[in-house]
Amino acid sequence: MNNNSVFTLSETILTRNSKFGILLILEPPSLLCNFIFVFYLIIDHNLRVAIHHHVILALLIVSLLTNLIEIPRILHYLRIGIVTPQTTMSCLMWQWCDYLLYGQANVLMLWASFERHILVFHSRFVSTTRGRLFIHYLPLFLIIIYLILFYTIVILIYPCKRNFDFELPLCGQPCFTDYSILSLYDLFIHSWLPTFFIAILSVSLVVRVINRKRTLLQQDIPWRKHRRMILQLLSISCLYL
Repeated sequence: MNNNSVFTLSETILTRNSKFGILLILEPPSLLCNFIFVFYLIIDHNLRVAIHHHVILALLIVSLLTNLIEIPRILHYLRIGIVTPQTTMSCLMWQWCDYLLYGQANVLMLWASFERHILVFHSRFVSTTRGRLFIHYLPLFLIIIYLILFYTIVILIYPCKRNFDFELPLCGQPCFTDYSILSLYDLFIHSWLPTFFIAILSVSLVVRVINRKRTLLQQDIPWRKHRRMILQLLSISCLYL
């Protein structure tokens, strides 16, 4: 989530304590809700086998990991005003986790927005085992693996000069951001592009549903079956954006 953007250079004890208090209040209910949602999506067979829940489950797991890994580190930083422990590995792992979880959330949300169009209007593509494998499961797998590999390479392996600032969250920006091509690629592909298309795909889904209902009013189209799926996407998209 690139936490440096949340903290300005004019950070004061008052603003830091205010952020600490807000996060401390919101973290427990957020963590509890995340855990409950993930638990029920995994434990309930009907929810678990419904393919339109799979990307939502992936997003919830990313959110849960953020609550378990990222938020405690941010709270600790806000409480004392400095990064600890002050080691290279600690800083690299914080940067890696932060950028990876943020990227996963963005790209998975983009895929969820696109996949809803397939599930609502082209469900025949995922009606077979082969279709579900190549159109549903494979993209999810590739998204997760691609982002893990990308951030492992650019943050942990890429040979660049690392200058850590222990007074900033994440110990400052990863050194790969000093290289314009890599930095712009990361911003464009993993942040700007997903945000833009999530909005476009969410709005277009509603427009397509309304138009299709008007033109195919007399046909036996299971709109009720898709209503919850559409509302689910719209609610998550609104929260995301």
